[in-house]
Amino acid sequence: MKSGMANFERERRSSLSARIPDEAKEVPSWRANLLRVKAKSTQQRRQRTTRSLASMSLVAVDVIALVVTAAGVHGSVRFVFGVVLGLLVPGWSIIGLMKLGNAALEFSLSVGASLALLMVAAQIMITVHVWNLSGLEIGTCLVCLPSLLLQSRGFWQSNHSR
Repeated sequence: MKSGMANFERERRSSLSARIPDEAKEVPSWRANLLRVKAKSTQQRRQRTTRSLASMSLVAVDVIALVVTAAGVHGSVRFVFGVVLGLLVPGWSIIGLMKLGNAALEFSLSVGASLALLMVAAQIMITVHVWNLSGLEIGTCLVCLPSLLLQSRGFWQSNHSR
């Protein structure tokens, strides 16, 4: 049944294209290039805005986690912000600077890099007998904050320059 519908659709398209003169089928190359450039610049702008918004959100998570940890608050709020901090912030502060252009790749590399960095930092702290989870969380917040602020700079420029 599907092959019959596919053949019908193919025949319909070929009969329509046979009616259109050859001159009308061709798009001038300058126009096609202009449309391609415009689509590419729109896509790049959208990626830049999305990346800046993600960085700004992670700045908020970083600052809230820093304040909650420094204040000694315990409970579900600290747990949630600590998990988001541990899964995304260290990796995004490195991977986000690379601007890979593929959201799924950037997200997965950010999570993997975050987990790897925190495991290495925790192992070093355990080895030298200075293990302190709050200290690791505060250190992570302070080390990652400059990179996140640098990456979120586009958010402020694009939204407040209008």
